[in-house]
Amino acid sequence: ERAFVIFMTVLVTNGLYKIIYFRFIHKEMLDFVAYVNDNFWYKVYKGRNAEIIKEALRKCDFCILYIAIMCNVTLAMYIITPIL
Repeated sequence: ERAFVIFMTVLVTNGLYKIIYFRFIHKEMLDFVAYVNDNFWYKVYKGRNAEIIKEALRKCDFCILYIAIMCNVTLAMYIITPIL
């Protein structure tokens, strides 16, 4: 779990936030992601950059979010990283 937190922090600080911030997302998906943030992400990461990660997730692709929740967060990172 600590390794995942470090990995996410590195990704966010290295420009992942800037990449997915400008991605278009529908309002319905935005509402769903906001719900997920309150119930899922807060439990995964409660550190100093939690708000940045939350904001990045709000702009994220819905498919990536689905993979992260339904499968495994670590597995999703392995899938997302080569794409970025």
